[in-house]
This record gives sequence, C-alpha cells and structure tokens, in this order.
Amino acid sequence: MRIAIAPFASTFVDFFINIAEYLRLQGNEVYFINPDRYINHLLCKNGFQTLTYPPASGSTPYYNEKSSLIRYCSRLYGISPNKLIEQKNKLYNQANDFFGKTKFDRVLIWNGENNAETDVCKQLNIPCFFFENGYFPNTLQTNLNGVNCHANYAQMSLGSFMRYKFPTAQLPNIPMQIKSIKQSTLYRYLFRIMDPSFSYMAINIIKSNYRRAKAERKFKQAQPDKLDIDAIGKFIFFPLQVNSDTQIILNSPYASMYEVLELILPKLLKTGYKIIIKEHPFETEPVDYSKFIDNKKTFLLKKFPIEQLIDKAEFTINVNSSVGLQVIARNGTIFTLGNCLYHHAPRAVAINKETSEIKLSEIPKANTADSENYIKHLQEDLFITGSWRNPTKESIHAICCRILADLQSASGPENQ
Repeated sequence: MRIAIAPFASTFVDFFINIAEYLRLQGNEVYFINPDRYINHLLCKNGFQTLTYPPASGSTPYYNEKSSLIRYCSRLYGISPNKLIEQKNKLYNQANDFFGKTKFDRVLIWNGENNAETDVCKQLNIPCFFFENGYFPNTLQTNLNGVNCHANYAQMSLGSFMRYKFPTAQLPNIPMQIKSIKQSTLYRYLFRIMDPSFSYMAINIIKSNYRRAKAERKFKQAQPDKLDIDAIGKFIFFPLQVNSDTQIILNSPYASMYEVLELILPKLLKTGYKIIIKEHPFETEPVDYSKFIDNKKTFLLKKFPIEQLIDKAEFTINVNSSVGLQVIARNGTIFTLGNCLYHHAPRAVAINKETSEIKLSEIPKANTADSENYIKHLQEDLFITGSWRNPTKESIHAICCRILADLQSASGPENQ
C-alpha cells in the first residue's frame, strides 16, 4: 500500500516519523509529501523518503476570502488574505497536479483545516485519514472524514453512535524502537526565513507561537481568582474559547466570543440565574470582556477550578469546546452554540443562533449511567490512548491498525 503524509508542523515530526517507520515495517511504501525545507532536511537526514511538488501546470483560483482555509489562517497568524490566497492557490494547483498523477491509497493529515491537500484529496476522491488531539488527557482522535464535528460518528444519531466500532486491521505486533529527532529552534527559524514557500508567513507564525507561550506562562504564574460561588446563588457557567480557534472560526456561526456574548448573554440573564464567565487560559488575542461584567449578575474569572464551576452550575453553556465533554462526564447539562462532536450526548442541548432561546424545560433529566456509558465509549472505543508529544509503540500500533483497515467498512449499512 502506498501512503502519503501531508505537510505538518515541526512539533509533529516525532509523531509522524514513528507512524511512517511502523507502516514501513508492515510492508507499505510511505512518503512525506512536500515538507518545508527544514522538515525535509530532518527527514532526509534520518532516512525517510520525501517527494516535492513540481511547478503547477495551471492556475485555478480555488480559494477566495470566504474560503475556510483563508479565514482561519488569516485570523490565526494575522496574514493579509490576499497574500494567503495567492500562496494557497499556488499550493493547491501544485498539489492537484501531483496527486492527479501520483497515486496513493491513503493520505495522512493532521487536523486538515490548514491543508490545501485536504481540499485536493476531496476533489480527487483520494481517501484521507485525519488526526487531532482527543478531548481527554493522553488521547488522540482519528477519523476518515475529519476531526471534531467533522468525524463520521459526530454525524450519527445517539443510538448509531453508541453502536459504532472503528474499523481496525489485525496487524502483527512488530518490534520497533521509538525514534526521536533532536531539533533546534534557532535552526528551524533560520531555515524557514530562507524558505520562499514559508518566508511570507514565517514572522507571523513566530509571533503567534510567542503569544501562545506568553499566554501559557501568564496563566501559570497567575494567582487563582477569589469568588465564593456558594454565596452568589444559582448560576450558569459559561467558559469562553480562544477567538482564533478553528472551532469558533470554522465550526460555529460566530466571528468571535464577543459576538457570542452580545447575542447570548441577554438570553441567559432572562433565566434569572447569575452568570459566571471564564476566560480561556490560552487566549492569544488581546481581549477585554469588562463591558459584559457587573459583579452582581455577571462575573468574570480567569483562573478557577473548572470542576467546581461545572459541578455547582445549574447548567453549562459553550460554543463547542472540549469543556462540554467534561460537563457530560460529570453528569451535567451542556448547551451548545456551534457544531460539535458531542451534540448527540445524553445531556447536550443544541441552541440555534437564529432563535437563541434558552429553554430551561429542555434540560434533560439526570441519568448518570447514560452519561458514563457515552464518555466510556468515546474515550475507550473511539479515541486512542496516547499523545503525539510522546508517541509509544502501543499508540503507534493502534493508529496503524486503523490506517490500514478496510476504510470502506466505515460507511457500511450498519453505521448509517
């Protein structure tokens, strides 16, 4: 079987080289497709095969300002949409020519929202296999359709979801030593600044990474907020999300958390409950939510035990973040405002943007067993135990068993 690995960020080098090595040991041909110069250097130095796109023969204007990939990258990195459109259309045409002439049985892609290869493979009907962080510590999600709300089991009814089993090949457990490639941050930046396919956004990516690291450092050093949540009375918990996250930009009808609050907060206040809003700890954009806060009916927290807020809230409302699954796992009720993986969970209630009505009568009755079974199925049967940060032989084997399964069975009649 011929397997391609689409371009990925340097943080995933160890994850993908171990997948490639294990697939290779199982008798497959594995190629890293069009890596940037820095990653290509690392891969070739360590004996992995790479293939680079030739110049494009055409110039199809596939992307425009409304395209998902353009909207996401422009917002995340602060890059001019026009420059992105020019570069991504060039990449799309190169990839389209390449995959049109070079046949592969599978294309492996991390997340997929940031890859022109996702769109090319869809157009050419080439099977893909997607990866992303799972919603629980030390878990990974994999799927043929996409990740998060795009996963095939996210489109199912609750009954079908609970019966769904991920197709898995029975592979021999071949001994393999986990590999790790040492990297130099300075070396990586120098390589990319000199790389014409990367240099137009290199500085923006460096700035984005710096903002992320700064936010994580600031949150770690911050003192916990002091709020007596027992004294304020009944409340609704509203955890905010990162404004530039794909979950907001691409998988919700909202442009930012400001828009969400403008529309939803008045509806929440009509319930008569207090509202506790919690900022996302890793927000990288400058934010100021003070106009929504009066410290009488609405409160803002930045660092506070999320489990306490979930457990003591009348219900939790979010757009589509992983907090929703934490709520379900703790037998709480979650109202969702965007497309999400867990919309069919036993205690999840979707809210339409057009109406945005918060109906307390719709809160499902508590059923601990249903919630526990839902979380167990997702965590143990659908997600894979492991992390891209520290790949293990066990997680790599489990992933490859899924990659090499008969993917057509995933759309068989039993899973409809």
